[in-house]
Amino acid sequence: RMSKACSIDLSNAVIRDILDMHLPEGGVPVPIINFTDMSLPGLLYIDWRKNEVEKAVYNQKDQTTHYQKATQFLMLKENFNRNGQYDYEDLAYVEYRRSKARSRK
Repeated sequence: RMSKACSIDLSNAVIRDILDMHLPEGGVPVPIINFTDMSLPGLLYIDWRKNEVEKAVYNQKDQTTHYQKATQFLMLKENFNRNGQYDYEDLAYVEYRRSKARSRK
């Protein structure tokens, strides 16, 4: 478990089993998490609100395009569906649609 990090780059990673990213007691959310082109046949356990996932993806700023951010949110949406975290799935879907709309401009 990590209690603090500046960023986590999981781009192009393959998660075959389980990746648990729940914050430990007193942990600080990671400001930047990059899931670009991450393959997730396994499961990702992450709390949308406590980990501030939306901010962590948008904090990538110019490191990734709006389209890449959209695909990250889509991957998260599908993961939350598999995990049965339907409220988080809805939040990820909304951000997917917003990022996808921005990518068309």
